[in-house]
Amino acid sequence: MKTTFKLFTLLVLALASKNTQAQIDFNEITNWLGEGKDTSTVVVNFVNGKQDSCSSWGVLYNDSISGGDLLQLIADNDPNFMVFKGSFLDSISYKGASYANNAGGNSKYWNTFNWNGVKWNFNSGLSEMNKNGDQYGLSYTGSNPDWSPKHLPVVAIPVANPLSFTFNNVKWWIGTGTDSAVLIIDFQDGKEAHAWGFLHDGTKTGKDMLMAIDAAETYLDVWAGTFLDSLKFHSQEGINAKAGYYWGTWTASNMNDWRSNSGITETIKDGDFYGVSYTNFNPALLPGVPMANKNSTSIAGIETIGLSLYPNPVKGIVNIDGLTGNDVPTIVVRSLNGAVVYKGEGNSCNLSHLSNGMYFILVKTNKATFASKFIKE
Repeated sequence: MKTTFKLFTLLVLALASKNTQAQIDFNEITNWLGEGKDTSTVVVNFVNGKQDSCSSWGVLYNDSISGGDLLQLIADNDPNFMVFKGSFLDSISYKGASYANNAGGNSKYWNTFNWNGVKWNFNSGLSEMNKNGDQYGLSYTGSNPDWSPKHLPVVAIPVANPLSFTFNNVKWWIGTGTDSAVLIIDFQDGKEAHAWGFLHDGTKTGKDMLMAIDAAETYLDVWAGTFLDSLKFHSQEGINAKAGYYWGTWTASNMNDWRSNSGITETIKDGDFYGVSYTNFNPALLPGVPMANKNSTSIAGIETIGLSLYPNPVKGIVNIDGLTGNDVPTIVVRSLNGAVVYKGEGNSCNLSHLSNGMYFILVKTNKATFASKFIKE
């Protein structure tokens, strides 16, 4: 009898522990969207087998907010997230993948829930009103024979702010060329990751980028053959296969779009973030938000000096001020989600075709690089 009771108690505790894991610690959320005094989290389980299959967002608002408005607020602020809805939630698009109700007859539908402190319960859908401290959950899944969902929201990865680090934050551009990319190195040792800008011609690989920045950065040492063997920066160091840790390589278009790539042979594209992260892959740790490194040598790199743009806000023509001699700069303008919306040469450009909003501009000459935000009206 005692044995039976003990086994039953252990089973109850195990199930409770499993359910409790689904709860989100609000302190883990670093990317809060919206404005207001009240907070809720949104947990979305895409059930796609990827590392970030279940992701969470923090939302700020006042007094109360519907499930539909929670999702719309995320879509308005996260360039990786799109929602399509009417009376019901029809589809969510995330990081370029679409999750639509019964897509291609797959019998998967969006289910909605609220967390009651112990488990996820079905709610009234998009019309469900949420108050301070509530957790609103979604899961893209089929149904069991009893019509219960096959998958509930589970332990979620808090979503980083996609714009927490952009090309505008780079302080040191290394190399030459009309294309630009950013290298991020994260030793995953509790310290900030590191970032450098890389100018190139569109034919360079991850290894080329690493070796070029190694040559310019006094405190960085890179050892790479077919694979990235080890990295050292100041006192930080990561050696492949040491204690089960390896250098993983990733590509992204923003800080919340990391995906595994083919390694240091990966071709670097214009606008890429190329990340390396020291991890044991249990789980795989993605590159974190970096600190922009400054020029440590004043040679072998291009410093951000001496240029400015006007007017700002821009209605049509924007001018580059501070050019000297025969400087003919390359101008690249990107939207907030990283897409190139203008590329050309000269000391001015016509941006009247752009929609109103905020953009980033990168101006590169043989002597200087200038990066700035501007507003199009």
